[in-house]
Amino acid sequence: MKILIVEDDANSRVFLERALLSQGYIVESAANGVQALEKAVLSPPDLIISDIMMPEMDGFELCRRVKADERLRTIPFVFYTATYIDQKDEKLAMALGAARFLIKPMETKEFFKIIRGVIEENQAGHIHVPDQLPAEMSELDRMQVEVYARKLDKKVRELEKERDAIRRADEELIFRNVILSTQQEASIDGILVVDESGRILSFNRRFRELWNIPSEVLETRSDERTLQSVLDNIVEPHNFLQKVRYLYEHQQETSRDEIELRDGKIFDRYSAPMFGVDGRYYGRVWYFRDITERKRTEERLRDTEQKYRTVFETTGTATLIIEEDDTISLVNAEFEKLCGYPREEIEGKKNWTGFVAEEDMARMREYHRLRKFDEKAAPTNYEFRFKDRGGKVKDIFLYHRNDS
Repeated sequence: MKILIVEDDANSRVFLERALLSQGYIVESAANGVQALEKAVLSPPDLIISDIMMPEMDGFELCRRVKADERLRTIPFVFYTATYIDQKDEKLAMALGAARFLIKPMETKEFFKIIRGVIEENQAGHIHVPDQLPAEMSELDRMQVEVYARKLDKKVRELEKERDAIRRADEELIFRNVILSTQQEASIDGILVVDESGRILSFNRRFRELWNIPSEVLETRSDERTLQSVLDNIVEPHNFLQKVRYLYEHQQETSRDEIELRDGKIFDRYSAPMFGVDGRYYGRVWYFRDITERKRTEERLRDTEQKYRTVFETTGTATLIIEEDDTISLVNAEFEKLCGYPREEIEGKKNWTGFVAEEDMARMREYHRLRKFDEKAAPTNYEFRFKDRGGKVKDIFLYHRNDS
């Protein structure tokens, strides 16, 4: 039993071929109606299974010609389609002489059952084969034109939707690019974007200002030329260039470091790779920020802190610093002598009440409460009895300094 498959989609055609071969049928195939008609005339099959939408000659026209050919008209014709699924499509198919009109996808067992049924009906002579196509061909022509027109109209609407979707996507892309460009230009960082081949994709005004790169160099869009143009400004140009090339070779890595310039400026440099959702490497983004003033401020703070610590340690007064959460953050050498504890056992702990004699504990707690919640009512000078590590009680004059 030989079956001719007519299907322009290669994957669907191969699937049908293998499925029918597995059932013991002899199978031939064609990619369109023209090929199918030629094969059917040369070696008529016992059954034709055809898609409808195909190039050169579609399934409707193929069925029409098969049923008009004296040599082929008795061959059962089965439509198997995923695009022409309207009742009017089925009505035209049956009017053209089809035995069945099947809609994809169909469960394999059900498909085989129908195909076997068509073959058995044909062998038993139960499939009606008209002596000729209806005399009123104009009606069939009208039905076929109507089906094509409806399908064409549907396709036009689909294309219009696709066009509108593409237009909206383009507008959204333009909008996002505008936002990105605006953000890039408004950034306090100098931004440079370089693709995987070393070509500069974009840079902002701040990048040009920070590095003072000539316009003619940036206009070349060459990252290598841009790099070479700034090397004379850098204290360690070899290390600078080596780090850049290392990151280009190691695409997965991010990096943050500082660059010292010959004029005394210091730049913070951050670099990150760009990867698409498919994992493809698109290049690298570089961010530069002038942190010169911040570094100088940090140096001044360190100097001030060092001076403060020197005064703190060399003063002849026992001193400790208590944070808002009651943690003792710092004590000096004089306080160590006073209490008898090494500072490692004091700093970082909330044990200031351990230095208060029991008889003054209630007053000191009240004093401490006032310092936290009603500072104006709390005295800055206070006398209390102090207990050292050995349990010895000493009269202490307390002076509270508020640095807030």
